[in-house]
Amino acid sequence: MSTPVLPKLYEPYRLADKDVSYEGSVALDSFERFTKMLESSEGVLSVKLHFFVDEEGIRQLEGCAQTTVTLICQRCLEPMEYNVEADFSVSFAFHEDMARSMTGRYDPIVLSPDKRVSLVELIEDDLLLSLPMFSSHSDGECQVKTVYADQNRAVEAGNDQKKSNPFSVLANLKKPE
Repeated sequence: MSTPVLPKLYEPYRLADKDVSYEGSVALDSFERFTKMLESSEGVLSVKLHFFVDEEGIRQLEGCAQTTVTLICQRCLEPMEYNVEADFSVSFAFHEDMARSMTGRYDPIVLSPDKRVSLVELIEDDLLLSLPMFSSHSDGECQVKTVYADQNRAVEAGNDQKKSNPFSVLANLKKPE
């Protein structure tokens, strides 16, 4: 069963008043800033959206987005698969004063009631924040073997007993008094 393609533009105030939910997919290449961080922009993003009015009368959007993307491992520079899961929740405010008056649990977007907004505008930042700062394979999967500091110290401590002093040759040059 295929998932439906989501609309590109939404009227969040109208949809929240009607308590509307969407579930579907959108092409990854629709998210320009997000795909710049990826090795490949091919694929689809599965998205669930729920527009509603909460108990305080604030219009909101809650949802989640999931996909698997290809990133470049920063250790071995080879492609790697990464599961992206972004949960998001935004509130809609008519003006700046309304946005400032919202309590800390809201993440307001100032938007006039008749404005239509794209899905990209609503969730691309959350997708970007769900990517790792430094992508790398799990330990054991990466082609580059990583030795951590504690292991280095143990190896160096064992080698200290075997190492000779590189300046011992200079002792022969010292003149007897």
